[in-house]
Amino acid sequence: MFHPLPEELRDIAGQPFPLYPCSNESWSIKPTAGRSSSRVMICSIPKAGTHLYARLLGLLGLVQSDVFFNKDYLGDFRFVDVERARFTHSENILWIPIEISSRFIQPGQFGYGHLPCDIGTRHCLADFKIVFLSREMRAAIVSQMRYVGDSDWCPPERAEITWRNEPDGPDKMLKYFDEIAPFIFNDRCHPVAPWADQENVLGLSYEQIIGDQGREVQLETIRR
Repeated sequence: MFHPLPEELRDIAGQPFPLYPCSNESWSIKPTAGRSSSRVMICSIPKAGTHLYARLLGLLGLVQSDVFFNKDYLGDFRFVDVERARFTHSENILWIPIEISSRFIQPGQFGYGHLPCDIGTRHCLADFKIVFLSREMRAAIVSQMRYVGDSDWCPPERAEITWRNEPDGPDKMLKYFDEIAPFIFNDRCHPVAPWADQENVLGLSYEQIIGDQGREVQLETIRR
């Protein structure tokens, strides 16, 4: 079947990013769809339970993309073992912007990422159901510091983190605040937070999902 990329998508031709043709002449990030007519995007601050909620959506019948979406690039983890993914982060980055990548999520599928709530991103996700995930910031920052220590993740334009393997503690946290926290706050939290004020956005917290606010709140959160 001859199924060419539309002219506006041909800039990504040749990149190692497999796509699956659909009967409606669009392209899909996964070969299957889920039990929904909606396209869904999880927009979260770092360490707010993104993968936990992704697992819940999968159990509810949606198809997880296994692609991490950002405004200017994506992380393609569809063919990477989960345990290896955190140590091959930089190898899986492709510079495909959300204007293009969002088109590859089909009804019944969902993606996730720390996407900013700006005009351009909102336009790209206009027909998506948006789930915004937040977390108490002190807990999120501690979790993110530990993630940095247990992965190969680096901020953009940084090759290495010299204190990555130091034991957790106040000294390591101070180094995190000196070198990493400004990027996390300014680029990954502040631009994402306004999703909480948008109409028709489902706002959830890590504490609700994990059960910190009680079993009844946890079950009600899942039902939403």
